[in-house]
Amino acid sequence: MVTYESLLRELPLPASWDHNLFALNGKYTEANFRDLLLHAKERSTYVSRGSSRAVFKVTYENRPTVLKLAMNEAGMAQNKAEAGFVFGSKTKDLSIIIPGIDYDTHNAQPVWIHEEYARPVTEQDVHTYLGTNIIADAVDFVVETRSTDAHELASTISRDNETQYEFIIGLRKLLDIVKFDTDFLADIRGRRQWGIYQHRLVLLDLGLTSDTSDYYRSGPIPSPPSGTNLAVTP
Repeated sequence: MVTYESLLRELPLPASWDHNLFALNGKYTEANFRDLLLHAKERSTYVSRGSSRAVFKVTYENRPTVLKLAMNEAGMAQNKAEAGFVFGSKTKDLSIIIPGIDYDTHNAQPVWIHEEYARPVTEQDVHTYLGTNIIADAVDFVVETRSTDAHELASTISRDNETQYEFIIGLRKLLDIVKFDTDFLADIRGRRQWGIYQHRLVLLDLGLTSDTSDYYRSGPIPSPPSGTNLAVTP
């Protein structure tokens, strides 16, 4: 018989971690989020955080990967949005989407999402891959050509720079799917939102959409649980 506990043991989290901490069972308290964050901090390498999620680097099957943990309910909503892109049938194969490994399906919204590791993008990377020093310029180009049919747009772009071509076409397909969501667009224009995975540009953060932004518009900006001491990466 498959039990809830046996399913938890099958999650792709490190075997030494206490998987029961990640089963919040509807108890989304500051103390519960603090416990799982401190648990991860003691057992992996802390990378960075926003106001709602923290990123940890963990070794999985002998390779570096990242685990994004919610720090509050807004973070769970962002994990749900990101899982929709990373594992969604219409988006998971786009060149700009970081490959996913697994995500939490046992809580109402994912407490965690596990993805491949992509190194941060440098200014030189942007120039090499896109022929510009500012990644927002490439994003703006896709936005400005939104009235052009996607197939027509593809036929007008030189394939001499294959990475640039894949970036523009992949981003156009993604933005068509999200209907050029303004909150999503504003969030991906910065270089810090991008990484390099297997010699291609990929989005590191896919969690902010008009829907998840409501968590920030409807009340105080979410903050990490007290006592976690997770510094913001410059």
